[in-house]
Amino acid sequence: RTEAEARSQVAKLLETDRYSGEHGAEALLEALKEKYSQAKGAGDARATKEASDSRHIKAQIVKLIVDNNPGRTEAEARSQATKLLETDRYKGEHGAEALLEALKEKYSQAKANDAEDEVNGNGQFKTQIVKLITENNPGRTEAEARSQMAKLLETDRYKGDDGAEALLEALKEKYSKASDTKAEEANEIKAQIVKLITDNNPGRTEAEARSQVAKLLETDRYSGEHGAEALLEALKEKYSQAKGAGDARATKEASDSRHIKAQIVKLIVDNNPGRT
Repeated sequence: RTEAEARSQVAKLLETDRYSGEHGAEALLEALKEKYSQAKGAGDARATKEASDSRHIKAQIVKLIVDNNPGRTEAEARSQATKLLETDRYKGEHGAEALLEALKEKYSQAKANDAEDEVNGNGQFKTQIVKLITENNPGRTEAEARSQMAKLLETDRYKGDDGAEALLEALKEKYSKASDTKAEEANEIKAQIVKLITDNNPGRTEAEARSQVAKLLETDRYSGEHGAEALLEALKEKYSQAKGAGDARATKEASDSRHIKAQIVKLIVDNNPGRT
């Protein structure tokens, strides 16, 4: 509303029976003050109610997330809810309500799927699949494993009544082969370590070297997935430095020996006239 429009409105009001006359402007001022005060009060009350409703809806969202995600803390659920409410899909006046309904539907569908799995036996297979994925992928969460499984079960290869069972068997075979390969690689690395120790420690037997390797691989520094590789590299560096130091020492000793021999020859010549 522009000032000109407001002036025009005032002029029209002051021409009415209610506000014309000596004290009309004063009466109009008081009437407008009361009107706008009431409107503001109603607006504040509405805003307060909306804020309360919004908090209540967000609390429901958080509870829904926690209840349907075992192990998910309330703080993590709040963070998840906040991120979702910042997306284009759920931000705005009725975003929280829309998110709540979407989550209700999602979790309801998930429960229905779980119930169906129980009937057709897939529930047991899916539980094993998730366990297999998390055990063979350090750092992979159960939620991530479930997501991965869901995507695989949507493919042509694994969808259908027997898809979960087929996927479970395929993963068992995959991880078994990977485990065998890792074991072979680890044994090969250990063999290199043992050879390195025996080659660089004259008199050290292979059995003693194997025992030394086993002990080193149990330490915090070398335990774990890539411990054997780390140990091999560390020993290579250690023996390389030792060899370098040994070569330098041998070179110095040879140089000193030649110098002493030269002094001996000179001494003999100087003290034996005619001796070449």
